[in-house]
Amino acid sequence: MTMFNVYLADDHAILRQGLKSLLKGDPELQIAGESGSGRSTIEDLARGGYDLLVLDLSLPDMDGFEVLQEVKRHHPDLPVMILTLYVDAGLANRGIELGASGYVLKEMEPHRIVDTMRCIARGGQFLAPELAASLAGRRASPFKRVSHLEETDFFNQQTTALNARSRITELAIGQLPYGIIVFDAALRPVYLNQAAEVLLASDTGLVLTSGKGLTTALGSESKRLQQLLRQGADQATGSGAMTRNAMRITPCREELHPISAVVVPLSPGQRKKQLLASQPGVMLFLSSLNQSVTGSIALLKSLFDLTGAEAYLAQELVSGRTLEAVTIAKGCSLNTVRNQLKAVFAKTGTSRQADLIRLLNSLPLSTSL
Repeated sequence: MTMFNVYLADDHAILRQGLKSLLKGDPELQIAGESGSGRSTIEDLARGGYDLLVLDLSLPDMDGFEVLQEVKRHHPDLPVMILTLYVDAGLANRGIELGASGYVLKEMEPHRIVDTMRCIARGGQFLAPELAASLAGRRASPFKRVSHLEETDFFNQQTTALNARSRITELAIGQLPYGIIVFDAALRPVYLNQAAEVLLASDTGLVLTSGKGLTTALGSESKRLQQLLRQGADQATGSGAMTRNAMRITPCREELHPISAVVVPLSPGQRKKQLLASQPGVMLFLSSLNQSVTGSIALLKSLFDLTGAEAYLAQELVSGRTLEAVTIAKGCSLNTVRNQLKAVFAKTGTSRQADLIRLLNSLPLSTSL
């Protein structure tokens, strides 16, 4: 198992000592260096040998963002996790734009901070859930390929540098409560969020590999899932059509709830704002059947860059309401709602209400298995 050398930059000696105590005996993480000032941090990192920088934003001699910029200038591949007291979406946004891989709040439970350090050291990313919703609505360019899977050369080859805006959206969607896995047209996995990682790590029977793709505990269900994914990819490339987009997956253990799987084609010509917008592919949503995903405004905002009002309108149309009914419910003019609908059309790549409803019905907003 790889041992990651962590450098801790924080002017509070008590916090540094606390983290060292938490990591004592940890099989993957060790504090290999520490400092209470920005300049000392930069000088120490110049000697090399570190795999993760845990950085406080409040240092006595330098602004934390100045340190981050300097570190990224000389060590662009070194993961940086901001650990701070500031619950501020603007600061989180700036940190991500400057190259930080995570924005973590000190108020988190200690074991969660350590788990997040481990995730980021391995190449993952994290955004404090308190800030995810705020950043999800910010305008972002489409996702680039990224993978959080380990020990597979294929996935490492897929990992590319993300531009700052796409990373903001990725971190926000990473906090959604249901699993999301994105495949390219050849059904090779190129992205998964944290909820998907949790499902894969639990006793659901779901296994994701570069060779076999996504398999389930039951062979018959694996075959059916692969058929759904293939149909979705064929529809995205224009070479076929889906006859059904959802199924139920049986977990390994009887006491666990079945898993809902919903497949959504990703067509670059149809969806300018979605993941993998530059190429065709397929997106898989996974959730426990005891978990409600109905009417997820967060999903609509994250995937299509909709405002809160636009996401609400889209959700109401899917539920069967007319524009006039939405106008009365919102207490605004019909002209305002029509303008919002035009914006929804533009962002989702549709031009009619029927097309919009058909698209949104393919998402896990209201799915019957």
